[in-house]
Amino acid sequence: MIIRLIRIIIRLIIKIIVFCLFGWILCDIAPETEYTWYFGIWHGLYFVPNLVRSLFADALYMAEIYTTAYIVFYWVSSIVSIIGLFIEDLIIQEEKTGDV
Repeated sequence: MIIRLIRIIIRLIIKIIVFCLFGWILCDIAPETEYTWYFGIWHGLYFVPNLVRSLFADALYMAEIYTTAYIVFYWVSSIVSIIGLFIEDLIIQEEKTGDV
């Protein structure tokens, strides 16, 4: 059980590091740009990587200038992204052990 938990944590850390790299390349947020609903979805999907990047570097995890639709879609896709990040590893582990 503990080894399984350690594997999940290691896989999660590796996934966040890779997503930070993708977030830096694909989803860098400019502070002077106004973003609309489409970018709310895009930035929300990269919420965790951009949040980690904002803790260690000069990066934004959310746009400073945005529309109302941006903020709605941003939080919806952020929640979906966070749930997907954690649930995916648990589903993979259950399929491997046959506990489905």
